[in-house]
Amino acid sequence: MKKTMILLLCVALVLILVVVGLLLGLISIIQPEQKELPSLEDYLAEKWQIFTLRSWDAEHGALELDYPLQFSYAQMEKYGASMEELQSLPTGNLDTIASLRTAAFEATGVSLQAVTVYGMTNDGQTAYTVFPDGSIKSCWEK
Repeated sequence: MKKTMILLLCVALVLILVVVGLLLGLISIIQPEQKELPSLEDYLAEKWQIFTLRSWDAEHGALELDYPLQFSYAQMEKYGASMEELQSLPTGNLDTIASLRTAAFEATGVSLQAVTVYGMTNDGQTAYTVFPDGSIKSCWEK
């Protein structure tokens, strides 16, 4: 009787260990793998190619981007106030910045506290700046 009881306890113990092993294996299959998040620089280069990274201060969450323009500084200065397409560029960047901030946080975990966009002419000058507070300074507004 004692031997039978000991044998039953051993069998029960083995069954419990098998069930626990199966459960642990199942949990490791179900639990998603933690993948490494890309750096902000890599994410911007891959997903936001319309911008060129000017600077990134990770400590303060301050990002500066260049937005290339197809016009010279003289053209922007002369026609910026009269052409609706040119006038809408800086304000269009405001919407883009909002989208970028959300998407960058979701993809990289980085919180962008301040994003500044510089509209860069094809001759390398700044035609307009969109500041983090939403204000805009342009070369055609004197």
